[in-house]
Amino acid sequence: LGAIAASCQVALVTDASMALSENALIPLYAWMLVAGASMLYEHRRTMAIACGVLGGCLFLVHPRGLTMAVPVLAALTLPAWREHRLRPLLAWAWTAASLVGALHWPLEWLAGKSDAPNPDTYSLASVLGHFLHPEAYGWLAFNLVGAFTYLTVATFGVIVLSLRDTGSAVLSLTGRRLKNVNAQDAIRGAMLFGLAASMFVTAAYFNPPNRADQLIYGRYALPTLVPMVALGIVSLRSAMRGSPPQAWWSVAVTL
Repeated sequence: LGAIAASCQVALVTDASMALSENALIPLYAWMLVAGASMLYEHRRTMAIACGVLGGCLFLVHPRGLTMAVPVLAALTLPAWREHRLRPLLAWAWTAASLVGALHWPLEWLAGKSDAPNPDTYSLASVLGHFLHPEAYGWLAFNLVGAFTYLTVATFGVIVLSLRDTGSAVLSLTGRRLKNVNAQDAIRGAMLFGLAASMFVTAAYFNPPNRADQLIYGRYALPTLVPMVALGIVSLRSAMRGSPPQAWWSVAVTL
């Protein structure tokens, strides 16, 4: 469901001419989750390789794709602690992702872009250099809240429903159950880890913010948001359960 929603996402049509590489991250990320789920449930080597190839392609399309693929692969690796037959599949996935991702550097060289036009703006050293100042950590927290505000309002609280599902799955990964992770918890954990990584990259990159919109910048998290929205929509069927109902939490957080 998440992959279908991502492939039909409106930004792919409306903004493709302006940000093709960023929009391509949306379906690639969702179909990577699908391939990872098929790998865990069906134990198919082809799906493991497909998952790794899609993860490597995320990095080829945009450097930010690396911080989307690695958390997903890490979460998918957890069930291998219990099921030994998953370990060769995960080895295939990580190897495929590494080999495809390694094509980034020769492709950059062939395109004549090995020397970044703005190294002081886009380099990793420049971003990390912002954190040499104590006030940067305050901006980091503020930007994280701002990005979460963007995602909550943009989905009118649906993201809150999916966060409850994925959050409970991640909590179950701790303690004794870390060696007894089922496929469903691993997939939901992968979705949450991917979203968290994208939000953190957004908050770190715009640190300190120099425009007002950067305080609530959530577009960089869009590729990891679409599958979460699909999960939240599915969760609407039980939104009125509990005390207070989950739907109330969504409305309250949105307001």
